[in-house]
Amino acid sequence: MSIEILGWPVVRMHFAGTISTEQFEQWLQAASALLARQQPFAIVTSSAEQLSLPDGYRGQEARWYKANKAALARYCVGLARLANCAEQYTQLNGPAMHGAWPCAYFVSVDVTQATAWAAQQVAG
Repeated sequence: MSIEILGWPVVRMHFAGTISTEQFEQWLQAASALLARQQPFAIVTSSAEQLSLPDGYRGQEARWYKANKAALARYCVGLARLANCAEQYTQLNGPAMHGAWPCAYFVSVDVTQATAWAAQQVAG
């Protein structure tokens, strides 16, 4: 298992392996710590093709999102999602995903492109 969080103000998050409920909760705490800095940042997030999230993770995430949506809108200036394939790109790039976030949202299959986009969001 791993959830890696690296960098600032362009933050890379990568999810891989089998993630436990406790590990998922730790990730939410780390995301809260990013917001607690009260400074603009952007996220580039990716996941391994083989990823197993814990039962109930959607509920955990929904509760966190509801509690932190205002701070997320204020400090997260962009979220770039890396897709593993064309099918995932289509899924991640739909209108529902774009509307789900209170910040700019971008999908790419290229980490360099996603990182450059995120850096542009931070630069304003």
